[in-house]
Amino acid sequence: MTVALETILALEKEMHLTSTRRNRERMEQLLHPLFYEIGRSGLRYSRQDILSEFESEAELPPIAVSEPELIPLSEDLALLSYISNHATKPAHRFTLRTSLWQREGGMWRIRFHQGTPQDS
Repeated sequence: MTVALETILALEKEMHLTSTRRNRERMEQLLHPLFYEIGRSGLRYSRQDILSEFESEAELPPIAVSEPELIPLSEDLALLSYISNHATKPAHRFTLRTSLWQREGGMWRIRFHQGTPQDS
């Protein structure tokens, strides 16, 4: 089975949605048990930090994604990178993002994520 950019990118974009972030069951499915994130702030967040933060999150602004690139590392491991921004007018909060996705039992889950601020 090959790794498809469309599959991984669709899962990544799903995590940008307020409806997904407020759905703890879905977030638990998407976040690997060993997941952690280094946020654009430079702080490290655990899986539990993310699950707790998103439970009470306000409505998210729409997120635009550009320049997606997927690097398959193996049949069950892929590195996704892209640029995101808040798609409100004017577009702002540009961030270079990298996610490591791992497939287990036929299901892709995000294992690691990092966001780095970027000039527009």
